[in-house]
Amino acid sequence: MIVKSASRKRPSRLAELLHGKVRRALLVSGLIVVALPAITLGSIYYGMLLHEQKVADSFATFFENAVQTKLELGPNFVRGQLANPERLTIDVKHEDFQKLAYKRDVAIETGVLLTSPDDYVPAKIRHRDKTYKIHLRLKGDWIDHLEGDKWSFRVKVRDNETLFGMNKLSLHHPRTRNFIHEWIFHEALQREGIVAPRYYFVDVVLNGKPLGIYALEEHFDKRLVENNRHREGPILKLSEDALWPDLALFGKGSAESPTGLQAEEIAPVEAFRLSKIKRDPMLTAEFRKAIALLDGFRSGAVSVRQAFDDDKLAAYLALCDVMGAKHAAIWFNLRFFYNPVTSRLEPVGFDGNAGGELEQLIGSNRSQANESVKFKDRCFSDPEFFGRYVAALERLSDERWLDSLLDEIDAGLTRNLGILYREFPYYHFSTRVYRDNQAKIRAVIDPTRAVHAYYTKHTVDSVTLELGNVQPLPVEILGLETVVGVPEWLPEPLVLASYVPSKLPSYEHVEFGIPGEAGWQAGLEDSLKVRYRILGTEASRSEEVFSWSRPDPAILEGDVTRREPNADTFPFLLVDDLAATILVKPGSWTVGRDLVIPGGYTVLAGPATELDIVNGATILSRSPLNLRGTKEAPIVFRSSDSTAQGVVVLEAERMSVLTHVRFLNLGSPEVDGWNVTGAVTFYESPLESVDCEFGMNRCEDALNVIRTSFDIDGAIFRDTHSDAFDSDFCSGTIRRSSFVRCGNDGIDISGSTVTVENVSVDGAGDKAVSAGESSRMTMSEIRISKANIGVASKDQCEVDGTDVVIRDTKIGLTAFRKKSEFGPASMKVRQLALHGVETPSLVETGSSVEVDGKALTENGADLKGLLY
Repeated sequence: MIVKSASRKRPSRLAELLHGKVRRALLVSGLIVVALPAITLGSIYYGMLLHEQKVADSFATFFENAVQTKLELGPNFVRGQLANPERLTIDVKHEDFQKLAYKRDVAIETGVLLTSPDDYVPAKIRHRDKTYKIHLRLKGDWIDHLEGDKWSFRVKVRDNETLFGMNKLSLHHPRTRNFIHEWIFHEALQREGIVAPRYYFVDVVLNGKPLGIYALEEHFDKRLVENNRHREGPILKLSEDALWPDLALFGKGSAESPTGLQAEEIAPVEAFRLSKIKRDPMLTAEFRKAIALLDGFRSGAVSVRQAFDDDKLAAYLALCDVMGAKHAAIWFNLRFFYNPVTSRLEPVGFDGNAGGELEQLIGSNRSQANESVKFKDRCFSDPEFFGRYVAALERLSDERWLDSLLDEIDAGLTRNLGILYREFPYYHFSTRVYRDNQAKIRAVIDPTRAVHAYYTKHTVDSVTLELGNVQPLPVEILGLETVVGVPEWLPEPLVLASYVPSKLPSYEHVEFGIPGEAGWQAGLEDSLKVRYRILGTEASRSEEVFSWSRPDPAILEGDVTRREPNADTFPFLLVDDLAATILVKPGSWTVGRDLVIPGGYTVLAGPATELDIVNGATILSRSPLNLRGTKEAPIVFRSSDSTAQGVVVLEAERMSVLTHVRFLNLGSPEVDGWNVTGAVTFYESPLESVDCEFGMNRCEDALNVIRTSFDIDGAIFRDTHSDAFDSDFCSGTIRRSSFVRCGNDGIDISGSTVTVENVSVDGAGDKAVSAGESSRMTMSEIRISKANIGVASKDQCEVDGTDVVIRDTKIGLTAFRKKSEFGPASMKVRQLALHGVETPSLVETGSSVEVDGKALTENGADLKGLLY
């Protein structure tokens, strides 16, 4: 007999569902209970970390980071996982890595990283499918660059190769430059036309170990300059060679070290890549000129405007204020590019540690009477420069400026934040710091009170006041107001220097006429107001008067770019200030000394005018030229003694018009350190040329146009020593023109967009038509004969041609890469005819040439070695 056991009753489906929901609810509740405190504590810790690192300089920032980080952690994590940064894989041999590790240990012990050329070790770096040989060393002055496993590195790519178009670069923890804020600073610099290194975020693996996200920053060489669309020139800095060893001895922040070696004043000027400069006579000359400018400025012998592009320098310092990047204005972080065309120094943005809260303007409280030789004090001792700086502050502190910047960089900002979130999902980004900085700047340039004015004495028709500036920016005194009569304006505004902290205001006695016909009246002192404005701003304001009492800089000798205008000293020039014109009288005239024409005018000349430039003279004009000859009576610039050093139109801005003008037998300027290669040069000065001739000119370029637009119609270039026409970073058109017996290239463009129509080149020592450095050229009806190379497209250029005939030439068409920082080149030609051409085409592997829709065969790698 089988006895069945009593079975347990099975629970209902509804009970199972209820039980499952309760369990899930309890599980979720438990996770929340655990996660929320963890996230909260982590966020608070992160906020404290930011506060300690001066990233969050106020309780408001601290609170915002703590709260927002908690809210954004999840979405940031997802965005980071979806990001796809470029990866760099670095491999260092064990013994070489040990050398780096030992160097780090020494730095940790001393508190400062001291570097030397011997610190570099060989290594390899892999990016995508290519491996590069490199030299590697530790980088960074302070040991925050060496914390944990995430050390900062300086990388030099060997074998003249480039990585991301760079030969020398730095890798550092994003935190050392305040994460995304440094990238935004660089974007803002470039938007303002200020030279700045390229700055990316990449994923780094070292010897198989993932190190996470790094900031990659370009180092200082010609590629940095050329990427910013400038010609190569020296990059200077004030030497830090004495600073950091002394800091290691006496500690961080010991500004008054017993040796005195940490002082800015004793730091000499030096250049990056000095060994290369010494090998190149032109760069050596530019280096000498650049040092003379910077040291001359520091000594007070040269003004800001003479030494620097003062608009860019003013905008740079103002931008450091707005972006909270005061670190970039510390003397040992200052970098300057010598522009070989303008012969002036320009700031190079670097190491801003941007995103900090503004405490005080860089220009605040810097008196124009200050005799300090420190760089910023010397800058702000110049009232004209101070005005440009305040004007830049006024523009950059406008909320619309920041809105426009953020709109422009939105895509890149989103992409780079995603890359950062890949490792730092807790990172909170806010634009609030910029808006707060802008608000503070607006408050400074529109103060509640700026001037203290004291009544001193009066006569029947005048009153004397004592005026003192009581705030950090210079003030322009415009005039006097009373309750009677009309305002009495000063003939020229009087500038009162900035207030110097911890001192009583400095006062000046100023005598004003009494407005109105009645003259002084009893009690008038109670109604006086002084009218003024903050230097560099537009709006004026008035301040009530208290009713009780209370050297010429030298110019570098021989430097025409800094010489005072002297057009009024030439008898054949008629200067009309009212009409703002300078007329060249008809006739033949000799220019036996440098002629310097000021800006703000238009230079006029008509038929039958001839200027014979002798004795090594140069004509430099900052005003546009309006030269209109005729076919029968052209305007002629020539040099009977073959010593003329060119005609230069510099930063004229408005269009120059040349009609039937001949430039014959001219050279280019040969002033020490001033690098202008053209017999005729237009820099940032638009040009329209009709039926002009450039012949027998003894220089690198017969006509050189730089950073401008041009329209050339009916020109003749003949018998040139080297290139006939050179366009650098321009846009323009060449039509109905001929190039005859060119010593080197006929048409040479770099970084430009140019249309060439109905042009003939008969005789070219090198290339008849050459496009380089990311140029775009469209050409039609081109006739070429007797050239070494017919048409060349190189370095990431695109050439598109129609109806091209090439005769008696060695190489017809070629496309190749000359410079490693650029990509391959391309060319498309339709209706091509070749007659007597030895080699129809040379196409480098990776580049392309297409004729009538058919791609031509590649001829191998490294055509540069064959062609040069």
